[in-house]
Formats: sequence, C-alpha cells, structure tokens
Amino acid sequence: MLETSKERAELLKKGFAGKKIEELYLVNNKFKIVAFPRIMGFIRSE
Repeated sequence: MLETSKERAELLKKGFAGKKIEELYLVNNKFKIVAFPRIMGFIRSE
C-alpha cells in the first residue's frame, strides 16, 4: 500500500495530512518503530 508517489499524491489531494500518510504507510507495511520518546520538550532551560 502506498508504494508509489502517485498513490501518496492522491491522498494529499483528498485532504490527508502528510504525517497521516506516513503513519498509514508504516502501519500497513508492517514497519516496527523502535525509538526513545522525545523528552526535550519537557526540559526547562533557565
């Protein structure tokens, strides 16, 4: 699913956000994401 740029462009034209298309691509192609959560937003700098 979403193997070609043409398929992704069609979803963009239908109103899907780029981030959502990336998520659909990863989920439907059974990618496994392994990463640390972003915590930099929680750290206060003074």
